[in-house]
Amino acid sequence: MATKSVLIKIVLASLILFSIRTIVCFLVRISIYFEQNFKVKCYQEGLGG
Repeated sequence: MATKSVLIKIVLASLILFSIRTIVCFLVRISIYFEQNFKVKCYQEGLGG
């Protein structure tokens, strides 16, 4: 029974780490996307970004 609970903890920990990594990658992509869009808007408005 002890090994089963350890396995469950390992699986949960790996799932949590994977979800955190996925969220971080997603946030980075969103920030890069918004930054590029903002620069494009600035250039279009003549501000020079």
